[in-house]
Amino acid sequence: MEKKTYTENQFIDMINTLVNALVNDKDPNVRIAAAKQGYGLDKLINDKNYRVRSEVAKQGYGLDKLINDENDYIREIVAEQGYGLDILINDKDFYVRKIVAKQGYGLDKLIKDDNCDIQDYAIYWFLENLKRENSIHVVKVPE
Repeated sequence: MEKKTYTENQFIDMINTLVNALVNDKDPNVRIAAAKQGYGLDKLINDKNYRVRSEVAKQGYGLDKLINDENDYIREIVAEQGYGLDILINDKDFYVRKIVAKQGYGLDKLIKDDNCDIQDYAIYWFLENLKRENSIHVVKVPE
C-alpha cells in the first residue's frame, strides 16, 4: 500500500471539512461534542437546541449574547461563569438569581428579593463571605 502525503493546506482543508461536518450534524449530541472541544462556537452559539448552546456557554464563549438567552438554564450557566451579574441579579428566574447570590454579588439587594428563598440564600452567602474574610467568628453557644 502506497503511503499518501498531503501538503499542509490539504491537511488543514481536511480538518476544516471534518469540523464543519460535526458542527452541522443533525444529531445535537454530535454538535454538543463539537462544542465541548471548542469547535464551531461561532455557529453553535445560535443553535436551536438549548443543550448545544449550554455547552457553548460552559466554554465561556459569547456570554455577552447568551446572557439574554430565552432559556433559563443558559442564563444560569452564564451566571456560574460570573459574567453579567449586574444584569442577572434582576433575572426573572429564581435559579439564576440564586447563582448570582452564590457568586457573592449584590447580596445587599438580594436580601430584599421578593422571593423568601432568595433572601435566605443571600443571607447565607453574606455570612459565608464574612466568615471567609475572617470578619466574624461563629461560635456555638451551649444550651
